[in-house]
Amino acid sequence: MSASDRFVFAEEEWDASESAKAVLNDAESLRQGIIQTTSGKTEFTLLLVGETGTGKTSFLSLLYNVLDGRPLKEYVERHDKKNESGVSQAESQTQAALMYEFVSKNGVRLRILDTPGLADTRGLAQDELHKQSIAETIQDNIAMVSGVLILANGTVPRLGAATDYALTTLMSIFPLNLADNITILFTNVTDVMNVNFDYSSLPEVLSRDHLLYINNPLAMRNNLEKTRKLKKLTAQQLQRSLRSVQEAEGATLDTLVELFDWLDACTPQPTLDFISLYERTQSIDRQIANALARMKASAAKQHSLRELEAEIDQAQETMRLYEDFHTAVTRKTFHIQSTQSYNEICNDCHNNCTIGPEPKNINTPFLFSPQILAVIARFMISIQVDKDASDASAKCAVCHHLRKNHRFGKAIWEEKEETVDGIDEEAKERYASASSEKERKESMRELVQRTLDALKEQLEDDTKQLGHIAEEYAGLSLSGSFASQVYKSVRLLETKVESMRNDGTGSQVIAGMEHSLERLKDRLRVLEEAQRKTRGGAR
Repeated sequence: MSASDRFVFAEEEWDASESAKAVLNDAESLRQGIIQTTSGKTEFTLLLVGETGTGKTSFLSLLYNVLDGRPLKEYVERHDKKNESGVSQAESQTQAALMYEFVSKNGVRLRILDTPGLADTRGLAQDELHKQSIAETIQDNIAMVSGVLILANGTVPRLGAATDYALTTLMSIFPLNLADNITILFTNVTDVMNVNFDYSSLPEVLSRDHLLYINNPLAMRNNLEKTRKLKKLTAQQLQRSLRSVQEAEGATLDTLVELFDWLDACTPQPTLDFISLYERTQSIDRQIANALARMKASAAKQHSLRELEAEIDQAQETMRLYEDFHTAVTRKTFHIQSTQSYNEICNDCHNNCTIGPEPKNINTPFLFSPQILAVIARFMISIQVDKDASDASAKCAVCHHLRKNHRFGKAIWEEKEETVDGIDEEAKERYASASSEKERKESMRELVQRTLDALKEQLEDDTKQLGHIAEEYAGLSLSGSFASQVYKSVRLLETKVESMRNDGTGSQVIAGMEHSLERLKDRLRVLEEAQRKTRGGAR
């Protein structure tokens, strides 16, 4: 063991060579654009994900320059500017998931899916569009995934509400077999000594055995150039900054050695379950929306029935009571129905605000078909047109409700008459055949009570069914409980509302966010109740 491999701190000897692993790659080879692989591997597919603002775009440019064998002074920006949203840094700069292909000097192909940043300030509806884009781009372009690289800011003390939400949202479409193919790259830090992060705040499903650290020299160089344009630097300041960039380049190459060695060791995983999990999340979400709509309708029916029950004894004749009973139990209920087209619908008024055309060519990937692009464009343009001073106050041009309470996907609202189970024809016949008002009142009272009991039982059954679906999903996805995803969304909105209160945002905007938050809390309550009933029923 060489002296350089042995360190003594507080009378304890650390042997760096003990934890050293055999490596394929080395910094000098990477500097020449050469990637070493085993078993004749010539291609890796990497999913690049992370919260908005963690540096995915500059990391893509870094990989291009390294694989192209460029020296640091010749580094250039390399990403698809057409895919940029042209919005502020707080909003995702990437409009949709996009595939990149970089080829090393020795012919190793690196395919990278650049995903839109989550926790976008434009709201949860925007994140749903991003998640949909990720799932469908994977379906259309990727059969096997070598690894998933999650970028996180290494300068923050722990996962904040936004990052926690972003990771949970992404893992909702990641199957369990992908757990060993995921690693985290902490950005804005050169090595583990510079990290200001509590590793215990990471989700348990993510391994802490292989974490990476990078301070992107391309981003540092660009920041230095911007600074020099804004103010004059002394010779000493400039020299120190240039040394920092050069040192970061050396440390970055060491990190990329670790990254490519890790990718080489990963067993590629099929992507068939990605779209299946995404569709399952959409199905659960629709069922939650339907449960909430049914609860609202059931509450209205129960209220009408109890008012009717109170009137029975004082009623002079029961025919009007029966008519009121019939009106109450046949009140229509809104349901979300699946469609082949992409639509924009309102959760406030149950209006179908933008209806997309049904796809005609089933061989054309939905995301890139002219019809879908047209609907997405109309949706995005309408957001910009309707905007007030803040996104939180943006309203739909069709129904005039808050945009944040709309959803975009393969579903529409349908209104249909829903019968109440357990209200048999025999009870109605007894009422019709009653020979006196007293008998009719007794029959009416029985009919109302049966209906109330049936409504309660129907809601219980719906809730349990939702719980079973959510439990089944929890056994398939890396994110685990579906309720935890909704909980992370609630936490994110609560954080945003608190931030708005502190920075002097207008009361109208805050009221809109609070309305969205209450709707989200309603969804969480439905899910938690469903899971409680399901687990209780199992016992």
